[in-house]
Amino acid sequence: MADLRRPSLVSRVSFEPLNTLEQNGAPLSRDGSGVSVESGGAEYETWREEHPCALHSFDQIVAQAAGKLVAVFLDYDGTLTPIVSNPDLALMSEQARDAVRRVAQLFPTAIISGRGREKVQQFVRLAELYYAGSHGMDIVGPQVEGAPHADLAFQPAAQYGPLMDQVYSELSAGVANIAGSSIEHNKFCVSAHFRNCAPDDYPAVVDVVDTVAAAHPELRVTRGRKVLEVRPQVDWDKGTALAHLLQMLGLADPAQVFCLYVGDDRTDEDAFKVLAERGLGAGILVSSKPKPTEAFWTLRDPTDVAAFLNRLVAWGQTAANRWHTVGSCAGWAICPSLRRQHRGGNGGGLAGPATAATAPACNGSAPGSGSIPSLTAASVAAAYVKDGYLSASGQPQQQQLFSAAGKAAAAAQPGTAAAALQRPKPPLPPKPPQQ
Repeated sequence: MADLRRPSLVSRVSFEPLNTLEQNGAPLSRDGSGVSVESGGAEYETWREEHPCALHSFDQIVAQAAGKLVAVFLDYDGTLTPIVSNPDLALMSEQARDAVRRVAQLFPTAIISGRGREKVQQFVRLAELYYAGSHGMDIVGPQVEGAPHADLAFQPAAQYGPLMDQVYSELSAGVANIAGSSIEHNKFCVSAHFRNCAPDDYPAVVDVVDTVAAAHPELRVTRGRKVLEVRPQVDWDKGTALAHLLQMLGLADPAQVFCLYVGDDRTDEDAFKVLAERGLGAGILVSSKPKPTEAFWTLRDPTDVAAFLNRLVAWGQTAANRWHTVGSCAGWAICPSLRRQHRGGNGGGLAGPATAATAPACNGSAPGSGSIPSLTAASVAAAYVKDGYLSASGQPQQQQLFSAAGKAAAAAQPGTAAAALQRPKPPLPPKPPQQ
């Protein structure tokens, strides 16, 4: 915490100490809120080479996912909605909400946030998701009638509830005279925001947090984007929450599962690291600034995140998405109106939608509602060209990719998740030539 006591020497991007950034040779700029890394220049381009854009690399991502069961995990602030001055106004756009809703119909999906779980649920307003608030210390399943995990309530830090109430009161009183500061109660985490403070007042907020935390040895302080967070000293973070959710869903086998975790904050690094170390997928960092990360790919901002999710939906509607074959896992099932089962003679390996009788009820919607028209490899590739993600000259190769992936996925017979996990995965489709 010592570095934060010199606001002129602190980056406003995740509060990296200035001397660390200078040692890394990062191009810097200074403004009224501190020091930040420039988004242009050779350093940024080198960083982007090491952490490619997930939109530009989408074909490589889905090639890795082919033949596996895909699951999606998302942070909220800075990922699904921009960072704003007032945390209570971090509202999700309808476009982003629709993208997440459609993702959840095709893949198991969870929100893992440092926010209080109930607050995130109010922001997102999608009952069919898993939610993990307070950096994963408050987990619930989909709040849909009849869902296997509808009654799930996992709180590894439950005993600290009364203490966190006390900490909230102490911090609120301590910063009462610091203009621009605010304290947010996130159930098992209390956040001290100083985004709206004058830079000269940053040390005063840090002093208050340090004083309160020092009085309670069972607490620890972590930092995020212009926020200090006081949490219980429990061995739990977004990475352990991610691992817990995957185990609960029965999706912990790296040979069969490919997970994507999208987040923007240093607290998401724990989740990126879990995926990398266990070979379960990869992280996507949302940032327009170069910074050290365990993520493999990057996106610039929440607008890019929504575009990526929409592309994932388009791919997920094809038979390359193995969930069309497997159907369900522990606690989740693909929406029956979107599920495609193999039928011979269609030439492209893409099948028509299954009936409600052959698939479980769709999470959050009635069977048959919001169905998406049947797609072919040709129509999906054409849509990529129309949306500007692919040149017209690259359409034939992309169509071949979808067709090959569809045939590979359709080669397996429909069945239960447990049975499918015992079968060898289909071979990867060929990658299209680089444009």
